[in-house]
Amino acid sequence: MRSLVFTPPVGPSLPVLVHLPPGHARHPRRRWPVVLHLHGGGERGRDVRTLLRNDLPLRLLRDRAFPFVVFSPLCPRGTTWGGLLDVLLALLDELVPAVRGNPRRVHVTGASMGGSGAWMLAAEDPARFATAVPLCASVPNEPGWPRRAARLATVPVWAFHGKLDPVIPVRHPRLLQAVHRAAGGRSRLTILPGVGHRVWDVAYDDPRLWTWVARRRAPRRRGSRGP
Repeated sequence: MRSLVFTPPVGPSLPVLVHLPPGHARHPRRRWPVVLHLHGGGERGRDVRTLLRNDLPLRLLRDRAFPFVVFSPLCPRGTTWGGLLDVLLALLDELVPAVRGNPRRVHVTGASMGGSGAWMLAAEDPARFATAVPLCASVPNEPGWPRRAARLATVPVWAFHGKLDPVIPVRHPRLLQAVHRAAGGRSRLTILPGVGHRVWDVAYDDPRLWTWVARRRAPRRRGSRGP
């Protein structure tokens, strides 16, 4: 993996880890699926190498053949992803074309704080995302939630949660799923028995998840962000 610093027009600069699949340089005309990964609250700071300790970036160290472009930005200390939604969308605006990403195959995932961030980012611009995969996510502590989950009605969601999670009760993903489904969304929730908060250790190693992600495309965009 390589790293870069993304500087948005407005907002803080973010260090970003970038994974490119094997063959990316050899196929200059191919457009690649892209995964935006949002880490949890424990990794916030300035050293992007802390992201390699667990979660999806750790999996990528073991699986360099992972067939998606992956962006893993680092959230500054003292803030959350909810305060950086515009920065993250600007990051995708700039970096997806730069790596020859397919704009209809952009996916967002994250764990814990990043799982809530995945819900919020997809709700901010649902036409952009082919899927959202929130792990051990709480209902975002932001105005309009959980009702804003209805904005993702066009975005397929596969959420994961540990049945024994001592940090975020299972009622949180169930409530988000209920709102999403009530709006017509295609929503899956996998409750993992015997698993606590570290649900990413199981979910990101499940090949069925990545097969499901790879098969999905966002509708062709007829608009963008709404109020």
